[in-house]
Amino acid sequence: MAADNAASSPAPSWQTDPFGRHEQRYWDGQRWTEKVRSSGTVGIDPPGIVPKPEHARNHVPAEPITDAARPVSYRPQNMAWVLALGLVLLVIIVILAIVGIMSA
Repeated sequence: MAADNAASSPAPSWQTDPFGRHEQRYWDGQRWTEKVRSSGTVGIDPPGIVPKPEHARNHVPAEPITDAARPVSYRPQNMAWVLALGLVLLVIIVILAIVGIMSA
């Protein structure tokens, strides 16, 4: 039975987005992926989608995705300076505490 399903499943390809949110969505041969394409822009669709909608249809295969944009991670450019400043302030506080204890 599994062999019959594999044989009837379309090959990996770009197909019309069955969810209707983008022009195309990539079918990996077993399920719909998060990789989408609209107006020539390739991207990632937000999570939480139904993996295989009931109204999905077979379409002509296209080339596989190779240039999808990844989510952007925010990392401040001055993080090293902030950490260095924090370390310097910590050392100053420790020195002042030691001097205060010794003079008391």
